[in-house]
Amino acid sequence: MVAGNGMQDTDFVLFGYEDNNFRIHNFLGYDRSIPGYSRFRIIGDVGRGEHTLQITDVQRDDAGEYECQVTPVPVNNHPLLRRKTYLEVLIKPNEPQILYQNVQLPDRKLIISQPDPILRISLVCSAVGGRPAPNFKWLLNRHEIPNLEGSVTRNTMKL
Repeated sequence: MVAGNGMQDTDFVLFGYEDNNFRIHNFLGYDRSIPGYSRFRIIGDVGRGEHTLQITDVQRDDAGEYECQVTPVPVNNHPLLRRKTYLEVLIKPNEPQILYQNVQLPDRKLIISQPDPILRISLVCSAVGGRPAPNFKWLLNRHEIPNLEGSVTRNTMKL
C-alpha cells in the first residue's frame, strides 16, 4: 500500500528535538501516542503522509530544535530525509516595579521634601520572568531619557 508523498506503509517517521538542556528526545513510527510525553502527539492523515507533531500546554522547557526524519524502506537504499526547526518559547515578564532603596514605592510616588543639589537617588526598574530578558528604558514626562548612563542587568535597570 502506498501512502501519500510516495511513502510506503513500511516507512516510518522519526520526530526528535534537542531541548535547551541539550537532551535529545525521539518519537518514531506511525504510533500516534508518545509514551512519556502526554502533552505531545502526532496528528494528521497517515494516508496523505501527514505527521504533525502537536504540543499542548506549551512550556518553557519545550523550547529547542525539533527535527522530522523520514526513513524510506531500507531495500530501496534511499537516504534519510530530514527537516529541522527551532521552537522558541517567549514569556511575557511580570509587571515592572520601580524600587527605591530596594523597596517598592508606595502609590508609585517618591517624594523628596527638600531639594538638594548634591542629593543623588537611584531608582531601579525590575521586571522578572521574561524570556528573553526584557529591554528597559526610562522616560521623563513621556519622553525617553537619551544617553542614559544607568546599569542594566538581566531583569533590572538602574537609573
